[in-house]
Amino acid sequence: MKIVAIEDVEGLETPEGIIKPLLFKNLSDEPARLLCVSAPPVVKSAEEFKELLKSFQKER
Repeated sequence: MKIVAIEDVEGLETPEGIIKPLLFKNLSDEPARLLCVSAPPVVKSAEEFKELLKSFQKER
């Protein structure tokens, strides 16, 4: 996969901070991947990350 651009999209606000999703575009036929990064770190467990990811995907 060759990444050609990173698009900054709206963040998901939580009490501890904003989870900032970044959309990675690529030149192949694969769909763009949506990755969540956060600063400061707001996810305390893998389970919490899955829940946040689910709620974020529902909004999109």
